[in-house]
Amino acid sequence: MTVVAIARNPLVRCQAFEPDPINFANLLANIAANCPHRNVVAKQIALFSSPGRLRLELARDNLGDHRLRIYDTAGRLGEHQRRTIEVHAYPLDEAAGDFLSPLGIKIDTQGAEPYVFAGGRNVIGQADLLVTEFWPYGIRRLRGDIRELLDQLLASFGTIAIAEAEEGKLSGLVAVAAACERLAALYHQYENDPDWYCDIIARK
Repeated sequence: MTVVAIARNPLVRCQAFEPDPINFANLLANIAANCPHRNVVAKQIALFSSPGRLRLELARDNLGDHRLRIYDTAGRLGEHQRRTIEVHAYPLDEAAGDFLSPLGIKIDTQGAEPYVFAGGRNVIGQADLLVTEFWPYGIRRLRGDIRELLDQLLASFGTIAIAEAEEGKLSGLVAVAAACERLAALYHQYENDPDWYCDIIARK
């Protein structure tokens, strides 16, 4: 949904990261069928704060809802009962290799975003555009540090827009400091609500 649409432009170089074997096979098939310019590199890894092997808990009915499992804590949706597999994990700064500007990044890792930010300070700091999911419940369940995410937004971007849920109305661009204050408040408001999330669109 992201890489294929962007990679149709032959002037763009793309990198895609996906740890689940079935999703990765689907990604490769879609790239082969729809991206004729050979401008996509796909890597079967999870992005994290440090290299290693992690458990990925698999959603039975939604291939887009697999999640890293770092702690054996119960989930309000019964996630702790999911089957898990082991996956390789690397920091974004290590996995990305060489890239050119301008740089756009999309991060949607079902609550693991603070760990991706922690392992990608250099790459994220050079991004001109960043789109990331912000799901307080998922972040809290993984015990992620939202300050890592918010501090990097403050350090690297000038304006942010927020869109709630799939059909949420996109807010206007606001100064990053005000947006981060709002996100911190939203985190504490919704950290126990598995149904609420938003997307953050950050620009230099």
